[in-house]
Amino acid sequence: MKKIISILLFVLLSLQVFSYEWEVYGPPGADAFKIHFFKQDFCSAIFTENGFFLTEQLNAPSWEFYEFPANGAAAYNEDTILVIQNTGSYSDGIYFMDVNTHEYSVAEHCYKPNCIRKAEWGDHYFVGFEGADPGAVDEAGVAGGGVSDADVFVFVEVCDVVAT
Repeated sequence: MKKIISILLFVLLSLQVFSYEWEVYGPPGADAFKIHFFKQDFCSAIFTENGFFLTEQLNAPSWEFYEFPANGAAAYNEDTILVIQNTGSYSDGIYFMDVNTHEYSVAEHCYKPNCIRKAEWGDHYFVGFEGADPGAVDEAGVAGGGVSDADVFVFVEVCDVVAT
C-alpha cells in the first residue's frame, strides 16, 4: 500500500514539472470580458466595459483603444470592422467602425445583439440577438448603412450553431 501511495505521489508531483505556464495576452490592466481572433485583416480584439482594444499583430502586439461599448466584432474590409453594441437601449445594433479614424456609423439596429460572425462563403454575416427569427434574412442589405447589395445579415438566435 505504501508503494502505491509513493508511486501515485511521485506521479502527481511530476505532473507539475511538465505543466504549461500561462502568459497574459492583451494590454496591461485591461479587465476583459471577451476576446475575438480574426481570420483576416486584423489579429484580435479584446472587449472591456468601456470599449475595446484592437491589434494587427500576434507577437508583441501594440494595442489601440476604441471608446465604443462593443461586445463583438467581425472583419469587413481593411479599414473597417463591424461591431455590435448590446446595452439594452435603442442604440443596440450593428455598427461600422473605421479603424483609422475611430468613427462609427450604424449599419442596422437590432435588440440586444450577442454575437456576429462572418461566413466563409460570400459577404454574409450571422448576427445573433434576442427575439431573432431563425432564418430571417434581410435580402435588401442594410438601408442607409453603406452595406453593398452583396452583403446580407442572417439573423439567428445563437452564433455557435453556425460553422464559420
